[in-house]
Amino acid sequence: MGQDTLIAEQEQQLSATERELAQKAVRLTDVDRLLVDVSDAAYQQAVRVVTETVVRETQKADRSEITQLMKNANAPGSGLREKERTLLLHWLSSARTAIKESTTAVFARVADTLRKPEVRQIAKETIREQIRPSVLSALRRFSPDVQYEKKRSPYNERDGR
Repeated sequence: MGQDTLIAEQEQQLSATERELAQKAVRLTDVDRLLVDVSDAAYQQAVRVVTETVVRETQKADRSEITQLMKNANAPGSGLREKERTLLLHWLSSARTAIKESTTAVFARVADTLRKPEVRQIAKETIREQIRPSVLSALRRFSPDVQYEKKRSPYNERDGR
């Protein structure tokens, strides 16, 4: 009977160890899932912010340049006759309006480029690697027993990592 008791205790310990290992594996999967979700959201936000900023700043610079050209054409020493000045100001005003109206097209092109699968994947992987220490640090504050080994996660394999 002594041997049966010892075997039963060892089986219980093994069972407890297996349960603990399964729980840790679930935590690893949860950490990777969180990293995938956070990197996707971060990339989407970055695409939006970068696209809007690039379009806005480019147009601002273009409009400023055109406004300066209009001031130069309107200056008393420009040497332009009234008819030439009026025609030039009309063209420059039309150009300024066209730049303003092109916002949607430029925005769409930049966003499409940033959303290409190959660009998106590289950027998301970079974001994921950069946020991993912060996420793990935050998780450890709430659950000190969180351990992370990247090689074990099915999400790393799914993403080709």
